[in-house]
Amino acid sequence: MTKTPTQLYPAGHFFAVWEHVAPVGVSLSDVCEPRYWQHVSRVLRKFHCIHVVAEDFSFEVRLRVTRSDPGVLLLRPLDSGIGDLLAALPAAPVDAPATVTLPKVNATRDIKEGLEVQFGGAHKWRVIDTTSAAKEVIAKGLSTQDEAKAARDNLIVARKG
Repeated sequence: MTKTPTQLYPAGHFFAVWEHVAPVGVSLSDVCEPRYWQHVSRVLRKFHCIHVVAEDFSFEVRLRVTRSDPGVLLLRPLDSGIGDLLAALPAAPVDAPATVTLPKVNATRDIKEGLEVQFGGAHKWRVIDTTSAAKEVIAKGLSTQDEAKAARDNLIVARKG
């Protein structure tokens, strides 16, 4: 006889369900890659689920986190039929490593004339004035690092102006 469960746990006890709207231009294969989640991997734990919907509705998928260690994130698609979609994608070599090493965010500081570009969390970037005692946030909510660098450069020009 198989062992039957003796306890049930309320939803959220073992895993969280996260939601993400993938921007236009992001593909199904992109969101299935652990590197795509590098800026939020610190909140993902084993058994968590990520429900992803493309902004243009070109795909929808649920991903299960099967491993989450510092620098390592493994995901498994949960949806039936996803295998057919992924099978159409180029296959990874058989001898490919099973884990992906994620780059560290803010591994090097990006400071120019006292203004630092930093990752601010929640997929956003910011510019900080490192010359002020309080390290004042000058610009926040910027979508990309390049956008934050452009904002910083504009602030430098405005200060000199």
